[in-house]
Amino acid sequence: MNKKIFILIILLCCPFIGVVYRVGEFDNYYVPFLKKPWTVRIMYYDYIGERDLSNVPEDQLREYLLYCDAKMLNQFTCTLAMQKEAKKYSTE
Repeated sequence: MNKKIFILIILLCCPFIGVVYRVGEFDNYYVPFLKKPWTVRIMYYDYIGERDLSNVPEDQLREYLLYCDAKMLNQFTCTLAMQKEAKKYSTE
């Protein structure tokens, strides 16, 4: 019975919880976050870290923008200014 309840809770929370793999200056780690419920993907990547956006490859910028689009709250690493700058570099 407890196993069924646990599985039910996990299934109900999956549409609202995502996991991002963040690359930092000194370490890499996984962080759960609240995501928009209509996004299907669960695993996201934030390769930006503390790097200058002009030095980040375009595929990593796209992964970062996917993460920012799925995130419920645009705070900390996904501010609107950061997203705008990443879009500028990803189209060049």
